[in-house]
Amino acid sequence: MSICLNLHGGAVEDVAVRLKRDLQVRELRRGAKLLPLRKLAEQYEVSYLIMQKAVKLLCEDGFLATRQGAGVFVKELNRDISFSSQKKPQQKVISITFCGIEKHVLAMPVYSRLMHGIEKEATRQGLEIVISLLRDPEVFRKTETYRTSHGFLLVGGNTDSLAPIFEDKKVVCVMGTGKKWGDHVTYGNRNVGVLAADELVARGHKHLVSINVHAGHGEERCRAFNEHACGLGADVLYLDCPEALVEGRFEQHIEFDVLEEWVRRIMDTAPRPTGAFVVDLVAHPLCTLMAEKGMKLGRDIEIITSHWHSPVTSGTPYRPLNIEQHPEEIGALAVRQLQWRIQNPDAKRMVIKVEPEICTSNA
Repeated sequence: MSICLNLHGGAVEDVAVRLKRDLQVRELRRGAKLLPLRKLAEQYEVSYLIMQKAVKLLCEDGFLATRQGAGVFVKELNRDISFSSQKKPQQKVISITFCGIEKHVLAMPVYSRLMHGIEKEATRQGLEIVISLLRDPEVFRKTETYRTSHGFLLVGGNTDSLAPIFEDKKVVCVMGTGKKWGDHVTYGNRNVGVLAADELVARGHKHLVSINVHAGHGEERCRAFNEHACGLGADVLYLDCPEALVEGRFEQHIEFDVLEEWVRRIMDTAPRPTGAFVVDLVAHPLCTLMAEKGMKLGRDIEIITSHWHSPVTSGTPYRPLNIEQHPEEIGALAVRQLQWRIQNPDAKRMVIKVEPEICTSNA
């Protein structure tokens, strides 16, 4: 089954009408400032892109006004609006197609950041976006999204098996997908591990541990970390257990017994590792367990990971070193690459990688 959500057309107009009605009910004065768009989007339970377009519609009609750097304001509270009379040129439609990764889209901030980059660039280029979930390729082939989209951004796991479905389509695979076909915009996955090894060794750590629960991108990162760290003169304890990551349709969790065994091995190893590279999927629960077991994070062991987005949950304010992979930039580049592909259908396949970097702030 494929679920397609149209983010434009009637949905935008509906939100605009609701917003105008609510502002009139509150009897705001001319010049009153609205909440930031992201807050409004949360309040109306719609995407940032829909709210942005709804506000733009009200601005074009003279009901609201924007001031650069200041926000959105009421311009004429009693003005009536009628969208049906506004004839606009039809926009080019592109599809963001998530390939069986609903749990990641719902749970992982990196995908929200990716979407923000895509939406911002698509808006700048005047593109309409349709978001769809692809579960059954043959069913998806029969959808209106498949028939009418000018191009596709495929986000998800390994999409090599989907090549026959999109054989005659303009496609850009985004963040770790499509190794053998289609244009590909992603992060330098192997370089995440290399960068982590460089950073820990530069900080004086000679006894290291790398921890992985993912047979795909995590394994590649850890292999690069181990090889590079050893080349720099460090020794590495490698803890690897893909079976520890239990994945359901909408959630994932880490087997607690495996985490406990890893912490025990780290604490019992002589000499004990003082630096750890932890694949992002397991970083939060492992850091929390280490703290609960009495390890002083940042003193007994320094941790580096990627996509870190909150403090450890055991009462300590510690935050690991974080490798930034720039998902917003990847999203914007993917939209630009898809536009280029639409205009250059016969050009050679392109792979574009955004290089990771160490965050300069630990706040």
